[in-house]
Amino acid sequence: MRQNVTDSLIGNPQPQSVFERMHSASVAKNITASAVIRLLVMSGVSLNESIADYMPTLWDVNDDFQEVKFYHLLIHRSGFSTFGASSTYASLQNSVANGTDTGVTNTRTYDDRNFGLLRIALPHPVCPPIMMQHETDGFFSNSSDDTVDDKTS
Repeated sequence: MRQNVTDSLIGNPQPQSVFERMHSASVAKNITASAVIRLLVMSGVSLNESIADYMPTLWDVNDDFQEVKFYHLLIHRSGFSTFGASSTYASLQNSVANGTDTGVTNTRTYDDRNFGLLRIALPHPVCPPIMMQHETDGFFSNSSDDTVDDKTS
């Protein structure tokens, strides 16, 4: 009997190895945070710098968004507070244009947009000439958003 209960709870277990692909979900956030800090240090960017300076040049940036620093995104205190909010390129762009929900806060509020914005912001200080070229190419081909989305995905 116990074997049947265990089997129904486990479902169809699959042997794991270093070659087995799997969805890591939010477990990857610890690895991402470590990588972000390392990249910022290597690029000479402080965790206390506003991420507004690293948004694509054609994005509208709300005034209250100037307060959001890299460390606010890493600790989920940016002021975004809609759990389950989309972190697609278009949604992130709208969020930056509309500003945060509450402004930078001392209260930790989990929102995927915090880490989602890192994919947009990080390439700019890490490889500025390449990102400037992609933005320029996108501007002249009238596909700036598609180009930057593709290059930061």
